Amino acid sequence: MNMKIIENSVDGWDGWDIWDLDWYAVFNNNYLAHFTSGGTCAVPEKIRKSKINYDKLFDYFDNLDNHCKIDIIESHLPDFTEYGGFFFKNIEERKKAYLRSFVEAASKGLFSYNIDFETNTYFLVAKPITPLTLLELPMDVRHIIHKLPATIQPGALTISQIE
Repeated sequence: MNMKIIENSVDGWDGWDIWDLDWYAVFNNNYLAHFTSGGTCAVPEKIRKSKINYDKLFDYFDNLDNHCKIDIIESHLPDFTEYGGFFFKNIEERKKAYLRSFVEAASKGLFSYNIDFETNTYFLVAKPITPLTLLELPMDVRHIIHKLPATIQPGALTISQIE
């Protein structure tokens, strides 16, 4: 995965590389995906180039209603029995807190991914039963969303190449 840091965009990013970004993309079959960067640089250059477009996509997906049931990929979840950096002491509360953003994205129809810090790859955490498609989005959103490489299968369990 291309992890190089690039200069700030011309329209407002400043210090983007230290943020935990939620970003969005489309698979080659028009299904949509949500990614959390975990504060890494594993964000496509197209997204890093324009804060205006990033904000537009984020706002659009953030305001979508939940409309479908989801599946959680249990084999991809961390070990909640180890306290580590979790705020909650109860294992169920830890799991619920970890899954919150992934479940929310998947219930909106997006395949939802987290980043593996050791391998710099994304892994699927939650997936929709009824995926949202690019054709259901307004034109102004369709034109700015990042397109994943055609070699990435929709709903892939892991993704190592985002551009």
